[in-house]
Amino acid sequence: MKRFLLVLVLSIACFALLATTALASAPRATTQFRLEANTAYVFAYGDGSWFEVTDVANGVFVGHWATYDEDTGEMLIPADPIPANLDIVMQESWKGWTFGLMKKLPTAFEIQLGIPEAGVDISYEEAKAYWNDPHIWDQYWIDAAAFGEIWYAFNPHIGADIYATTWLLPLGQLDQGSYTVEYAERWVKEWTNMDPDFGQTHGGPWHARRGDGGSTSFTFTVGPPRL
Repeated sequence: MKRFLLVLVLSIACFALLATTALASAPRATTQFRLEANTAYVFAYGDGSWFEVTDVANGVFVGHWATYDEDTGEMLIPADPIPANLDIVMQESWKGWTFGLMKKLPTAFEIQLGIPEAGVDISYEEAKAYWNDPHIWDQYWIDAAAFGEIWYAFNPHIGADIYATTWLLPLGQLDQGSYTVEYAERWVKEWTNMDPDFGQTHGGPWHARRGDGGSTSFTFTVGPPRL
């Protein structure tokens, strides 16, 4: 299974508040999940790109992406600044077949994240509180986040449904300025899932071995409030 970008994907849930004054609470997820309006969802493992949902009922997502030179891979233009009157949520989302398998993901995969300018320092252990319950990848998500593509099961005959599970760290509203994100991930257990692929009749097995999953550092910017 793979991480999926959330204008290519996402979600929010009810999480325990960590001992960091910069964090806010979030509502509990259900199996039929929808995102919040007036919120900037920043890709925790990304490059400062973020997205928002401008129409929750109809699943209208708007992305604010960093742009790159296709030949060199160099960033040409950073993502738009986040308006200071939007709530900010760091997010990471995964998808896969069956509720039970996705429910077990947080026991195998761990995240660590720091944002010094916001007073955020989340350890691998603390970050476990910010996983939401899996939600079904229903027609709403197919239309809103997958551009109408169908995600085929590895064996359509068994009637397995696709679920998504998302790690969401709410930061609330931040002051204008630049914020540095230090992100790391690791696999603490072996993991195997059937990988859902766009437009394919079946997915293939995807394996993760125990160990360091990598790290990244990037910045995002908070600008003037949106009028």
